[in-house]
Amino acid sequence: MGTAVGGAIGGKLGAPERPVIAICGDGGFAMTGMEVLTATTYNIPVIWIVFNDGRFNTVHHGMQMQYEGRTNATEFRQIDIIGIARALGARAETVCAPGQISSAMRSAIAANVPTIIEVLVDRDEPPPIRSRVESLNRFFAEANEDLCQF
Repeated sequence: MGTAVGGAIGGKLGAPERPVIAICGDGGFAMTGMEVLTATTYNIPVIWIVFNDGRFNTVHHGMQMQYEGRTNATEFRQIDIIGIARALGARAETVCAPGQISSAMRSAIAANVPTIIEVLVDRDEPPPIRSRVESLNRFFAEANEDLCQF
């Protein structure tokens, strides 16, 4: 979490001939989103798709699954992603429905400038994280078994 913005800039510098598209949530974007200024300053045409729901949603739903519905410190005020994008000099667009993403992507690629596509999502729709949670549960179970040996 928090690495998509800078990582995408690095990816584009490493492969300038290829389109670079990063996907992140609003919480991760809040951690390092100011790096968009680097992309606009040096005209590094990266596309960021930011899911905006005012929550660390994967963490939230993962906690609900692991801790019998309990969560802690996963919600925050919804961020003005478009306002931040424009303040940093990036092209910005909001997508509200699944059918809009294709045209937003085509426009962003054609523009060839730093672009943020904000995708408004339903915070109560759980992300596909079951396999992640199952992997974490296995990891912690194995770690607990290892610790019990001492």
